[in-house]
Amino acid sequence: MNLHNLDIAAWARGSVFLYPLGLSLFSALIFWLVFSFAPFCTRRRKIRPLVELEIINIRNELFDIFDKIMRHTLLSPSYFQQEIRSGLLTKEDIKLGIQNKCLNENYLYDSKISNSLLVIGRDIFRRAESIDRLVDKVLNFSQYVHSDEIILLERIREAVKRYDFGEEAVKKNPATKIGGKTLLPLVPNISYRADNISELYSYYLELQKLTIMHFRYMDRIAAMHNVQYLFGAGKYKECIAYAKKSLQHAPDDKIFIWNYICMSQYKIGAKESAYRELYYIYKDRPHNGSLVISRSFLGHLVSDSKAMEILLKTHSTSEVEQMKRTLEQEGSQRRAFLQQNQMLLDYFENKTADILSSA
Repeated sequence: MNLHNLDIAAWARGSVFLYPLGLSLFSALIFWLVFSFAPFCTRRRKIRPLVELEIINIRNELFDIFDKIMRHTLLSPSYFQQEIRSGLLTKEDIKLGIQNKCLNENYLYDSKISNSLLVIGRDIFRRAESIDRLVDKVLNFSQYVHSDEIILLERIREAVKRYDFGEEAVKKNPATKIGGKTLLPLVPNISYRADNISELYSYYLELQKLTIMHFRYMDRIAAMHNVQYLFGAGKYKECIAYAKKSLQHAPDDKIFIWNYICMSQYKIGAKESAYRELYYIYKDRPHNGSLVISRSFLGHLVSDSKAMEILLKTHSTSEVEQMKRTLEQEGSQRRAFLQQNQMLLDYFENKTADILSSA
């Protein structure tokens, strides 16, 4: 034993405070690591994925709200799904989208425009209820939820409950009787929620960034949603890398994933690679040869003659032309929806102006 070790041993025997304290702290640390920290980490590995899944479900419910708000008909998805996912939906889009949406059938009192209005109040309320329940489920495991996630979830909960939350609110009749007269609002749509919906959309985008950048949970739906977000947001290199990594989570959707890889290659200028992928994707005629199913991808290539030549090697001219016609029809329907809602906006503004001027 050298002199240094002797000094330590002597200090330990002579210390009446520091050595026992240090030994107690060291013992407490070992006890905490074994009986508290290690079990917590084990539980966290098991429970955190469940927390992340529920937060992803909240994101999906929010997406459905915005999709409903931007629809041209109740029976079809909106033409704005890519914009919604990618953070490209603007306040002006939202303001225009809600012009033909009303709370319930009691608001269809203006015969001039009642056929143009869609009733969505009950559906939005159901989504809001679902979000409220999902937030509660997440917060039941608050020890596994980060503080910034808790704050964001509470903001989302407050925003979805701010208007028309509850059965009575959804069913309410807008008519008010004053002095024997029945008064009705000048504007029967839900345009009063424009700022609220824009705020909620900003929270949706924050939540989306969290799920993509920090979450480890992954399944088929989450993988496909994230690939669509990265492509729509113009993050093409990230989209390629993420899409290739996500193939293992969506083995039955390889055509879908490879389409986004191909389109991302095309967007970054790697056209030869994109053409090569395009041929390998469609050489076996997926979807029984229907190109209409893949129109959202191929719409980026319809003006590229070389890309169309590649498709014509494996598909008939009529199949390619049908895909082009469907894209043109949907473009026309989207423009018609925006024009109709602009006319509704002008109608309500003029109606309000006339009342104010005659008052």
